[in-house]
Amino acid sequence: MGLGKVMYQKDENGTIISPGKFEGENQETVDYWEEAMNGMADEEITDIDGTQYSIFYVSDNSNIVIHCDDNGFVYKSFLNKQEKNKLVSEIINAHLEVINHDNK
Repeated sequence: MGLGKVMYQKDENGTIISPGKFEGENQETVDYWEEAMNGMADEEITDIDGTQYSIFYVSDNSNIVIHCDDNGFVYKSFLNKQEKNKLVSEIINAHLEVINHDNK
């Protein structure tokens, strides 16, 4: 059974209240997480701390970003194109700083 098929206890707004990695999120977060785990993200990037961001292109100026924090909780964010590009640039620049520091 895939994650999207699991029945989570939800409040009246559809927010998952069952304890676990999706607590505080909605079913859409679970569905996108499952897609990310199946390699279906449009773009993936990992920051220097090992956090992987799975990016789904929703439209020309709209992206959904899924990531898991150090405690195992999964989060979904909506980013426009500029915000998504800034996130990716910051991650790449952090990697380059590490590389440049190591080469000194």
